[in-house]
Amino acid sequence: MGRKNRKNRKSREEEEAEEAERIRKVNEEHEREMAAAEAAEVKVAKMRHGLTLRLSIKFDSLEHLRTTIAEAEASEQADTSEHIRGDVGAERRAALEDARERVAWLATAELERAMLRRQLPSLLDAIAEAEEEGVVDAAVLARARALATVLEAEPPCAEAAPVGTHGANELLRPHHIDCDAIFSPFMHCADKTTTATHDYKFWGGDSQPWRHGLDDTPVTDPTAIASEEQHKLAAEAEDKSTAGTPAHAVLLRCCGVRIDFLLALTFALNLWEWRTWEVVQYLVKPVTECEQRCRFVDLQGVRPFAGAATVFISHCWGGRWGDLVAAACASSDTRRVVWID
Repeated sequence: MGRKNRKNRKSREEEEAEEAERIRKVNEEHEREMAAAEAAEVKVAKMRHGLTLRLSIKFDSLEHLRTTIAEAEASEQADTSEHIRGDVGAERRAALEDARERVAWLATAELERAMLRRQLPSLLDAIAEAEEEGVVDAAVLARARALATVLEAEPPCAEAAPVGTHGANELLRPHHIDCDAIFSPFMHCADKTTTATHDYKFWGGDSQPWRHGLDDTPVTDPTAIASEEQHKLAAEAEDKSTAGTPAHAVLLRCCGVRIDFLLALTFALNLWEWRTWEVVQYLVKPVTECEQRCRFVDLQGVRPFAGAATVFISHCWGGRWGDLVAAACASSDTRRVVWID
């Protein structure tokens, strides 16, 4: 009887030991599973950070992308104790680097847009922000500083047009523009009799390319032809440094004119029934000839109203100028800037 009890007791002890070992193994397995789950969760979180950056690079604005980068950088600093290694950490760092490059590109483009607007206060603000952030392309920043110097030497920009929209059926005279002060140098052209002293045009490819401005007849005077050739070469030399490059396209785009200026000019000189060719013949040519045949937009009274065009307008030379201006203004933003072909 005693031996049987000892045997049963030993058997119970073995069973308890086996049960304890089983429980220990179960706990160890559970701990391994918990650790694996936690590692997987960390991995997914890190992958999510990289995915968020990739999506932000593709879709977000400059400001939103900056915020996403700041959050990612803060997360990476918080993870330094984990000694991030492997493909996930490398991918996140690569995404972060790509995001920084995207910020540099977007910030550079933002500065270029400020340059196109040619508004000194906003350009100076954009330059200051670019210098503080330190990611903008150095060549673009240098061009922006040079442009700011040029704008500082120019007459101040004209008062901005009131915010609003022009009517579709009626156009009103812009009262914020001092017509007497701005257009007095042009008023002698209002009777449509003033022409340029050297009124010629150039027909490229023609055997007799130099023509008289009014009747298109060939210019035969050798002295006049030689003089016009010199003027042509001088004009081409002015644009030689940028001709055929994106910089020249930017320069031309910045020759846009505000529609409030065009509307005020049309009211002041009563150009509504003029043909578009007559505006060139009896206004643009005479007033620019007095200023070394400069672009109309470079005249002292016009330059404050110039800017980067957002609308390109083509027209036929026999069309009415008033219709052209009405088309540019009708139902448009009062601050629109146009480039007229």
